[in-house]
Amino acid sequence: MKKIIENIKEVFKKLFKGRNLKHGTNAVLLILMVLGIIWFVQRIINSYPLQYDTTANKQYSISDQSRKIVKDLKQDLRVTVFVKRSVLYEKYMISLLKDLAKVSSKVKTKIYDLDVDTTAAKGYNIMEYNTMVIELGDKRKDIYERDIIGQDPRRQQQGGVEFKGEQAIINAILEVQETGKKIVYFTDGHKEKDSDDMKTPAGAAVIKQTLIGDNYEVKKLNIIKEGKIPADCTVLVVAGPQQAFSAAEAEAVKKYLENGGKAMLLLEPLVNAGFDSVLANWELKMDNDFVVDTKSCLNLVMYSDPASPIPEYETHAITEPLIKNNVPVFFPSVRSISELEKKKNRTIVKEKLFMSSPTSWGETDLASLKSGKVRKDAADLPAPLCLGYTVKEIVKAGKEVKKDNKKETDYETKIVIIGDSDFISNAPGGVGGYQGGTELFANSINWLMDEGLKIAIRPKTVDIRPLLLTPVQDTIVWVMTIFVTPLLVVGAGLFVWWKRRGR
Repeated sequence: MKKIIENIKEVFKKLFKGRNLKHGTNAVLLILMVLGIIWFVQRIINSYPLQYDTTANKQYSISDQSRKIVKDLKQDLRVTVFVKRSVLYEKYMISLLKDLAKVSSKVKTKIYDLDVDTTAAKGYNIMEYNTMVIELGDKRKDIYERDIIGQDPRRQQQGGVEFKGEQAIINAILEVQETGKKIVYFTDGHKEKDSDDMKTPAGAAVIKQTLIGDNYEVKKLNIIKEGKIPADCTVLVVAGPQQAFSAAEAEAVKKYLENGGKAMLLLEPLVNAGFDSVLANWELKMDNDFVVDTKSCLNLVMYSDPASPIPEYETHAITEPLIKNNVPVFFPSVRSISELEKKKNRTIVKEKLFMSSPTSWGETDLASLKSGKVRKDAADLPAPLCLGYTVKEIVKAGKEVKKDNKKETDYETKIVIIGDSDFISNAPGGVGGYQGGTELFANSINWLMDEGLKIAIRPKTVDIRPLLLTPVQDTIVWVMTIFVTPLLVVGAGLFVWWKRRGR
C-alpha cells in the first residue's frame, strides 16, 4: 500500500513537472487574462458609450431642445411602456428612452410585455399594445403607437415611415407641466385653407395634425358670426383668404393685435385680403406683385409657371433651425412685403425672415402671368425682395390688463407675415411634399407663443434607401459572389500548399 501511494506521488510529480502541463497552464492563464481584459473593456464601453449618428436626417439623435427640457426636470418623470414585440417600435422607442435616461437621472423608465405583465397593465388600465404612459407628479399622459409611428406624408407612394417618438414624449412632458391648453384659431368664411380638409391638395389638415401633435388645440373662427376674436385665442391664423375681409372684420383683427394678440398672416398674391389698414398700423404693406425667380426656384406648374422661388433665409429664431439643418422651403406663389414710414412715439421691431435671390424680381404686370410670358422691365420691383416679416411691439398699457389669468401692465403684440400660404397645404408644394413647410409653420407658431423650446422638434423619417441594381450590375455581383471570390480563396490555399510542398 505504501509503495502504491509513493508511485501515485511520483506520477503527480512528473505530471506537474512536465512541459505539457506547464504550457497548458500558461495557455489557460493567457486565455483567462484575455477574457478579463475583454470584460474590463466591455464594462468601460457600457459605462461610457461612444456613439455618432451618421444618418442624413440624424434620426438617432436627440435635439438640443429635448435635452434642455429633460435636463430642466424638477421631479422624477416616470415613463412606463407596455409593448408587444414589434421590431420597428422597439428599435426606435426603447433606444430613445435609453438616450433620454442618459441625459437626466430623473427619467425613470419601466418596460413591460403586455402579454406577460397583465397585472401591471390592469393597474394602468392599458387596453392597447405599445402604449406609453408619461407621469409627472399626479399628472398623466398616454401615448399610443399611432402617435409615434405613422406614414410619412411626403413619401406616401414609397411607403415612407415617420417616427415621432421624440416629439410625442417631449410634448407630453410639456403638457403635464402646463396648466392650460393653448388654442390656435384658423379664420373661416373667405375661402381660406381649410384645416379640416385632408382630401384635397388645397386643404391644411396635415398642418393641423402637426399643431395637435405639438399639444395645441385647433379651432375655426368666423369673425362675422362671432363679432370679435375670442378671448381664449392664443394665435390667430389667416391662411390665404381668396376673398377680402370686411372693414369690420379687419378692425376686429386690428383691435385684437393692439391688445397684445398674436397672429400669423399668410396673404397670397393676386388677392386683396383687406388687411391694408391692419398692416399699415405696424408699418408694413403687401406689394401688388408676383415674385418671379428663373434660377433660384423649383419648377412647378403654378400660374403657367413663372417660377416658384426658394427663399434665402435671414437669421431669426424661426429660421435658425432650418438654416442649421439645411432644410429648404419654397413658395409656389408669393408676393413681396415692403416697409412703410416709421410711426412716431412707437417702438415696433420688424425683422426679415427671408429674401428672394438677386436673380428675382417682383412682376407687376399681373396680366402677363396668365400667358406665362413674364419678363423683367423697369416697372417691376427689383431684387432682393422680402417675402416674410416678423413684427413685435411691447405696449405700455398704463392700466391692468387681464392676460392668461394674470394681471399685467404691459403686453406684447407679435405678428408673422408671409406673402404665400400654399406652403402649408396638403399638396406636394406644401407640407405634404416638403419638410421645410412644416417646420417653418410650426416654428412660427411656437415663436408667437414664446415657446422656442418646441421649435424644430420635428418627426424623424425612417430613412430606407434600397440598393437598386441594373441587370448588368446584378449579374456582376452574382458572378463575383458565387464564382470569383470562392475561386480566389481556393486558389490562394493551393498556392500556399504548393509552396510548402516544394520546401
